[in-house]
Amino acid sequence: MQHVVVKEQDVYERTDTFIINNNLSLGKGLLSTLGETHRRQRKMLNPVFSIAHMREMIPIFYDVAHRLGDSIQAKVQDGPTTIDVLKLDDQDCPGAGWAKRPRLLFRFSD
Repeated sequence: MQHVVVKEQDVYERTDTFIINNNLSLGKGLLSTLGETHRRQRKMLNPVFSIAHMREMIPIFYDVAHRLGDSIQAKVQDGPTTIDVLKLDDQDCPGAGWAKRPRLLFRFSD
């Protein structure tokens, strides 16, 4: 993946449809840009994904995931049911607010 996304990104150019769909669904960010803009955004994000930073964040991820799992388990305790995870909020299910926002909430300027 490093080879395709970082080292040889110009060789593995994304299609226009891929970029347009990502731009519409995710906004103008890392997955919907190419070339110099993509490189600049990736360089700004590198510290966020460093090993040291990720080690600090893992306990938070686990905590939210376990709270969400416990809440969903409580909802299905009486038997099978349908849960619309897009409609869950933090009152319903602690951590649900973050669980339905899997992208970075950061807007890059051009």
